[in-house]
Amino acid sequence: MKKTKKPVVVEHIHYDEGGNARNIEVHGYPILDTEGNVVQMIEYCLDITERKQVGEKLQLLSSVTQQVSDAT
Repeated sequence: MKKTKKPVVVEHIHYDEGGNARNIEVHGYPILDTEGNVVQMIEYCLDITERKQVGEKLQLLSSVTQQVSDAT
């Protein structure tokens, strides 16, 4: 982000105290001075584990539905 001076969004996997994997989405935004230099960064994180799990279940359901449709 320091080189591009553009916002970024990345995903990481973190593990909670119980050893469970959590999908974390990290958003980073550069704060520039009047000369265009990065002087600060704002960052926030979202736990997107449930969203990822729902997406995976929907993908599986879609696949099964397609297989049933193809079989009939």
